[in-house]
Amino acid sequence: MQVDLLNWLEPKDLVLINRIHVEATRETFGVSDRARLEAAVMRPQLAYYNDNQKDVLSLAVQFVSSICEARAFLESNKRTAFTAARAFLMSNGYDIDPKVDRIMDSNGQPMIISFLETIAKDPFVAAEFERWLAPFVFPLKNRGLESSGEGGELTLATSNGVKKTA
Repeated sequence: MQVDLLNWLEPKDLVLINRIHVEATRETFGVSDRARLEAAVMRPQLAYYNDNQKDVLSLAVQFVSSICEARAFLESNKRTAFTAARAFLMSNGYDIDPKVDRIMDSNGQPMIISFLETIAKDPFVAAEFERWLAPFVFPLKNRGLESSGEGGELTLATSNGVKKTA
């Protein structure tokens, strides 16, 4: 999934994603550490520009890992991390099959949740998460937001209805 010219997320994008998540669950919204948030956003870009990492999935997983590690928000860091990764993928011509939510671990919990909880504690799990997630990532038609299957638009439920982002 090599891409040469990427659309990057900015801290304000993550703030919006987080605000939508906490609004939906009536949690407390806030950025606890702006510097950590900015560092989390920059990490995938540094991998791209300094390490010549061109794989869009690897960079999306870097978003997940760096946002989970940073814990820059008061609430909903893991949900924000995954949604940010999906928004990054979508803005660069890929999406994640919604069926990813239906794969359960041995405890009956969605695997995606297990990975996010583990990555938050152990960032070295990111490579395993990337290998696991890869079969669920597919290209969008024309590098736009149209999808050949389910999940062509990134939608988040809010207390006021549904807001679409991306």
